[in-house]
Amino acid sequence: MRYDGYEELDLELLELRADWAELALELVLLKQAVRAKANFNPNQPRVPAGHEDGGSWTDGNYGPPTRSGPRRVAPKPPPLPAATKPSPEAHLPPQDGTGKPAPAWDGPARVRPTFDVALPVLKEPGLPPHILASAPKVPEQRPPTPQERFRTVRAVAFWASKVTLQSGGNPRAIALRLLAEGAHWLVQEYWPYVSEYLEPPKSLAQLRADVRAPRPGTEVHHIVEQTSAIRAGYSRDLVHHPDNLVRISTLRHWAISAWYQIRHERFENITPRDYLRDKPWHVRYEIGLEALQEHGILAR
Repeated sequence: MRYDGYEELDLELLELRADWAELALELVLLKQAVRAKANFNPNQPRVPAGHEDGGSWTDGNYGPPTRSGPRRVAPKPPPLPAATKPSPEAHLPPQDGTGKPAPAWDGPARVRPTFDVALPVLKEPGLPPHILASAPKVPEQRPPTPQERFRTVRAVAFWASKVTLQSGGNPRAIALRLLAEGAHWLVQEYWPYVSEYLEPPKSLAQLRADVRAPRPGTEVHHIVEQTSAIRAGYSRDLVHHPDNLVRISTLRHWAISAWYQIRHERFENITPRDYLRDKPWHVRYEIGLEALQEHGILAR
């Protein structure tokens, strides 16, 4: 139930730290670019204090100090013309042609990328605006790290699944429309992860049979967590028995791994993993089946 040796929550923490470092680097590079564009030279001499233009950049030629008179103050800009001042109604919502204010958005407008790959979805009929506004930002260029790429893949899959639940329709068609005008890297390399995540719930017999049919975007999942069960003294033959194995979406597999590490009221405000530490096999198995149902994998 691990991915690359890290628990899912540890991966999220590492991703956040990497994002913070990347933003800090971008800020430094941006400052350097602005200075270079303005021909900034930190070693250029300044006019000494006490001169009329004290503190300003200079080529070395400046007159004697002028302490007797007041410093020159820049004139105030003229007031804006009346036509450019915001009207008292500027804060009101726009009109829709009927004289009534347009319906308010559920939340603040999101700043969308210049390559608005969600445009095809925005034209999709029958999808409410508040759902369309939640469309994830998908970079047109392939992100450099696996963590960034899988973060985008998960966002697309989660969003398409949510839209399907709220508005109906074919989830794969909705996801493909989101990627129609960009993000070809995601379709070419990671589409199986999205497609498998959007699979409808299956019966337990079908999930077990799928173990013998490997597919991209899927992983073999132990209904009873293998690591904790082996530590509790259960045999490997029991842990790896076909009855305990199912094939599920990789993205949903990661979601279940994270779920086992989150505190729940139903488990006495501790994590399911801690709750099951001293529980018998049949209790572990029932909780494992409930996790598959809660994550839309096992049909109820």
